[in-house]
Amino acid sequence: MKTLCTKMSKIRWTVEENIIIQTVYPSEGPEGCADRLLGRTERAIICQAVRLGIKYREWTESEERILNTLFESYGALVCSLALPKRSYDAVRVKAAKMGLVNKKKAKHVNGDIMKAHDMAFHRAWI
Repeated sequence: MKTLCTKMSKIRWTVEENIIIQTVYPSEGPEGCADRLLGRTERAIICQAVRLGIKYREWTESEERILNTLFESYGALVCSLALPKRSYDAVRVKAAKMGLVNKKKAKHVNGDIMKAHDMAFHRAWI
């Protein structure tokens, strides 16, 4: 029985490539990494992520609803605070894929960020 990662490439993975996989793969998966790692196939990226112990996590319907509700009014920073398992970059990328646009781009940043942070912090303790 063959596994996905049996064939090894002769081209060694660089530190920079591994950093890209570590930062991009959890939120964007192999497709997002392939856009940044020219010359590496999605299959090779998946295998390297497995070797590095990195997992890709699909967005849940609940997370997408929160993004739909908050992003256009408050932007990626507030959404990333309301979604503690998602990074700022993951939120920005997902919002772009969903066609969401931040209409008010940080006009009411100070108070609203603190409210969102307090909500996220409070939710973490429930």
